Amino acid sequence: MNLEEFCEIIDGNVCYKSVDFKMPCEQDGKMFNVVTDSRDVKKGCIFVCLKGEFHDGHDYVRQAAEDGAGIIIVNEDKKADVMKAIDDARAMNTSVISVKAPLYAMGELAKWYISYLGVKTIGITGSVGKTTVKDMVASVLPSAMNTYKTKGNFNSLIGLPLTALSMPRDTSLCVFELGMDAKGEIDRLSEIIAPDVAIITKIGVSHVERLGSRENIFRAKSEIVNHIKPGGTLILGVDEDEQYLKKENFTGNFNVIEVTAKHYAGVDSNTYCVENVRDDMEGIRFEFSGGGYEKIPVTINTHGIHNALNAGLAIACGLQFDIDLESIKEGLKNVNFTAKRLEIKEKGGITFIDDSYNASPESMSSALRVLSQISKGRMVAVLGDMNELGKDSEDFHKRIGRLVFDLGIEELIAVGEKGRGYIEGFSEAAEIEGKKNDVQIVWIEDSKKCRDACFKHISEGDWVLLKASNALKLSSILEDE
Repeated sequence: MNLEEFCEIIDGNVCYKSVDFKMPCEQDGKMFNVVTDSRDVKKGCIFVCLKGEFHDGHDYVRQAAEDGAGIIIVNEDKKADVMKAIDDARAMNTSVISVKAPLYAMGELAKWYISYLGVKTIGITGSVGKTTVKDMVASVLPSAMNTYKTKGNFNSLIGLPLTALSMPRDTSLCVFELGMDAKGEIDRLSEIIAPDVAIITKIGVSHVERLGSRENIFRAKSEIVNHIKPGGTLILGVDEDEQYLKKENFTGNFNVIEVTAKHYAGVDSNTYCVENVRDDMEGIRFEFSGGGYEKIPVTINTHGIHNALNAGLAIACGLQFDIDLESIKEGLKNVNFTAKRLEIKEKGGITFIDDSYNASPESMSSALRVLSQISKGRMVAVLGDMNELGKDSEDFHKRIGRLVFDLGIEELIAVGEKGRGYIEGFSEAAEIEGKKNDVQIVWIEDSKKCRDACFKHISEGDWVLLKASNALKLSSILEDE
C-alpha cells in the first residue's frame, strides 16, 4: 500500500510526504500501529489528532513528529497551523494527511482493515453485561479460530476502531463491545464492524439522563441491527422484567434468537432458556435448553444468578458458529473475566467482592444479591454514586438503599453526594421494621477519604462489596499504602 491508496481509504489529502516515505507497519503481526495519545507515539506509528474535552491532539504534532510518527492525520481546518508547527521538522520521516474529521477517518480505516482481513465479527451492546458477555463469548470460541476481543471496555467511537486496528493479521474472528453516550453512536460502531452476530444483553436505565426514557435507550441500542450482515443473527437477552427485547420488535434480513430466563416451553427453535440457577462458592450452575438441547447442566467460574442469562447469550452465540456444546461448556468453566467484575479478593482476613468498574441500578442490584448469596460473614456494602439517571436519580438511590436492608446486609457505607439517597432508603426500611438500632450507616463525602474510613468500620471475617463507577476508584482501598 502506498500513501495515496491509504488516503483513498480515509478520504484524505496529502499535506506533506516525507522524502523517504515507507508505509508504517508493525512487526508483531499487526498491519498498523495507530495511536491517539501523543504519549504513545513510537517510531513509524500513525498518530490521529483528536480534539477532546481537555486536550487537542493537534497541539502535539511537533512532538509526535520528533518522536518518530510515520503518518500524522489532522483535521483539514488545522492543516495550516500543523504544517507551520512542524515546518522545521519536515526533514524527519513524517508524512501529514488532512481529513474532514479524524475520528471518522479512523473508523473508516478500521472498517477497511476488518474487510481486508475477512474477519467475522460479533458485536455486543446493552445497558449492562456487555463486558461480561464479551469475555464469555471469547472463551467459548476455540483457539483455532484465532479470536480477538475488545480490551477492557474499549467500546467507544475511539476505542472500538483502536481495537479493530490492533488485531493481528491472522485474526479470523473478533468480539467487539459497543458502548454509547448518545443516539447514533451504536449505528456508527455497527457500521464499522458489520456484525455477523449481534447481541443485545439488556435494556436498563443507564444514560436515561441523556436519552430521556428507557424506550429511547432501547432505540439507541437497537441501532446495532442496522448493519448486521445479510443472513446474520441477532441474539436478545430476555430476563423476567424485560419489556423491549422481543423478537416481534425486530425485522430485517437476519435471524432473531431469544435467550430467556423464563420457563422453556420447547415450542420455538429460536428460543433458548436458562433455568434452575444456583450460585455457590464454586460458581454458577444452571440448565440450558432449546435448539434440540434439553436441561443441559452448565457451570461458570463467576457469581451472580444474573450471569446465567449472560452465559446463555454466549452459548447461543457459540452455536451460531457450529461449536459443539461440550466445548462451549468447557470454555465457560475458565472465562478470563475483565478486572473489577465481581472479583473476590482477600485482604487482612476480610473478603472483598470488587465490582467497582461501573454502577447502574441493575448492576448494583445484581452485585448486592451476590453478596447476600455467597457471604459467610457479616455483610458490608460500600456503594458509590450512580450517574446519568436523570430526574429519578434520587429515587433510584433510595431503592438501592432499601434493597441493602431487605437483603439483610448489616452495614452500609455510602460514598459521594448521591450516596445520601442510599442512606435515606436504608434508614427508612430499617425504621419501618423497627431495626434502626441494629444496623450501621456511614456516609463518606469524599472518595479520597474512603480507604481510612472503610477500614475503621470493617474487620476480620467481614464480607465487603465494593460497587461504584470506576471514576471513584473504590478498588484503591485494596492497594497497599
